[in-house]
Amino acid sequence: MQAHRLVLLVCLIIPSLVHAETWTKLDDPTSGDPGSAVLSFLQSHAETFGAGSHLSLQVARTTPVNGGVVVRVAARHAKLPVLNQGLSVMILHKRLVAVSGSLRSSPASSTFGLSRAQAEARVRDRMPGASIRSAVQGYWASGGTLRPAWQLQVERTRPFGLFRVAIDGQTGAVLDVSSRLVEVFGNAYTPGNPSVGQVSQVELQGLTKPGELTGDYASVSSCSYSEQSGLSCKQLATPDSTTGDFLYKPIEPSFKDPFSEVHAYFHVDAFHRFLKDTFGFKRKTDSQQIKVMVNFAWESSNGSTQGMYNAFFGDMNDDGKGDLVFGQGKKDFAYDADVIYHEFTHSAVDETSNLSVNLDELGLNMMPMGLNEAFADTFSCIYAGDPKVGEYAGGSNGIRQLVGAASCPGHLTGESHQDGLLWGRACWTVREQVPEKDRSTFDDVLWKTMVGVDQYAGFADAAALFLKIAQVEAPAIEALAKAEFTSRSLDTCSRIVPLTEADTYRGYLMGLSSLPVLQVVPGPLQYKIEAPENASELTINIGPVHGQWGGTTIGAYVRKGSPVSFASSKPVFDFVMPNNETSIVLSTKDVEKRLEAGNVYYVIPLNVGANSTMYQITMGLTLEDPPPTPDATPSLEPDAGPGSMLDSTPPTQKDPDPDDPAAGGCSCEVTPSPAAPLGILGLLALALLLVRRRRD
Repeated sequence: MQAHRLVLLVCLIIPSLVHAETWTKLDDPTSGDPGSAVLSFLQSHAETFGAGSHLSLQVARTTPVNGGVVVRVAARHAKLPVLNQGLSVMILHKRLVAVSGSLRSSPASSTFGLSRAQAEARVRDRMPGASIRSAVQGYWASGGTLRPAWQLQVERTRPFGLFRVAIDGQTGAVLDVSSRLVEVFGNAYTPGNPSVGQVSQVELQGLTKPGELTGDYASVSSCSYSEQSGLSCKQLATPDSTTGDFLYKPIEPSFKDPFSEVHAYFHVDAFHRFLKDTFGFKRKTDSQQIKVMVNFAWESSNGSTQGMYNAFFGDMNDDGKGDLVFGQGKKDFAYDADVIYHEFTHSAVDETSNLSVNLDELGLNMMPMGLNEAFADTFSCIYAGDPKVGEYAGGSNGIRQLVGAASCPGHLTGESHQDGLLWGRACWTVREQVPEKDRSTFDDVLWKTMVGVDQYAGFADAAALFLKIAQVEAPAIEALAKAEFTSRSLDTCSRIVPLTEADTYRGYLMGLSSLPVLQVVPGPLQYKIEAPENASELTINIGPVHGQWGGTTIGAYVRKGSPVSFASSKPVFDFVMPNNETSIVLSTKDVEKRLEAGNVYYVIPLNVGANSTMYQITMGLTLEDPPPTPDATPSLEPDAGPGSMLDSTPPTQKDPDPDDPAAGGCSCEVTPSPAAPLGILGLLALALLLVRRRRD
């Protein structure tokens, strides 16, 4: 007979305490230069926004919106940039109406001990074969204090990946890691794709070079990536020698398809013009052109070519600018204009709010990426005029659709595309309720929300900012949106999910192959369990969803009284569920795993496996007989007022509807790949190792 001993290995990694806050109870008049007005306002209210005297503020960029501007403010400490903090300030009609972001931190208590070469060596130790594209020296807000840090742009070729890694400049700990490839997974849809339309002649606007698919807003070519020579691109399409037209017929599947280049150029150019003409979209650089790569394939050392059944946005050619990349399997993603619009919207987010995942004291914050995916879906659907996403490559039901149920916390999983439906479906529902003549106003409010929210914002932040902008510009839309956001609990949506015996929740865990510098990936959600006074046993069950990976890779931390905390170099928890078990039992009779009746317990799942996985969590209670009710009339308790959302019972999460796969989970497999879901940033390295020990 064997007993078990759990040994916890903690690899030093310090999370970012970067909480986006959103202030909307503002209405201050401004005049003159917006940047100067914003800096003056922030200096006058430094305590409110956490801008301590150790920080100097400067305008990073301004983004025009209809009727105003969004001003991004960056901070510096000791003449170096603070890499993971900033504020976004919205001015509408010459009135400062909202601030989103965070600057709260204490001055740095240590100096740089690591050189750039040493920081690069730390990354290469974790990611063999990686090359360092660039490095920036600065400070990182972590544990409430600024720490010296190096932020490196890293490329890995096998499998391909682009990453941004932050290294503690004193200890060498990993502060943050994120994938720089933003992707649509699986499939996508557009009007005019092979499923619903036909090939027709269109005008290719904005071409600037004779014979080339290069213009004001796009430059298109067919590309491949070789392990030996890296990225190689060449335009396959050549114009007719007489007319100069590019009149190609589709060839699918093929890596040598000129039609794919022409189709991508037309739709990128058209969508950019739509965003420019409708919302005033403009890139930060003088050039408004984006590089578009189609027919994308991987070339291995043995000469074989492998397709990429995906599409993503990321800097492929190392020029500091994001590129649109479209691969193909059985179907070509560049044939699907909805994919193009979706990926292009990711580039617009990158140019404005830069919604990104981060690591804070609760674990992995995936809500910003959920918003990122939601905006990409919604603006694609707005332009296409149809709520379905992925009808061509995904079949008649599509991959995702913006009509249907999605509320918090019942449909919150931690997977960005799935979670994006909470925001996307709410916004589409409101838009459908708005009279057609006012829908352009709704679209403008939504665009301003996307541009104006902080990069680490959640659904509640986006809801608050949307309502504030609508209050200023369209009160009727504000009323509709407020009702819809409230009905879906978006205005109070939290990463802490109440869990009762009636609930079955499913969640998503990233795999280590997508974040190779880590040892364990923490879950994006924590679950809150209230143990009643007469509870004698609490059982928490966490296991893989049927048909998914992760049967022996999912573990968990449990903490009594407060959420599991990653606010310091070591996580704070009370109990561990090892990754080779599927449940943990707390009992009032167990000395080591003692249940304290009447207390609250928090659970966070963890993944120690290479592959991403879906988990399922439930709980059960064993109750003692309740004490007899006294005959006397009980005394009245004082009225504590209504409880918060976290104290209420959430709707039970249902199994996915086979006719609506996006309503209950991914409609395609969530295996990590060279184009793993974007945004996968800032994580925690913890490791669970079970060591068996024989009894004496």
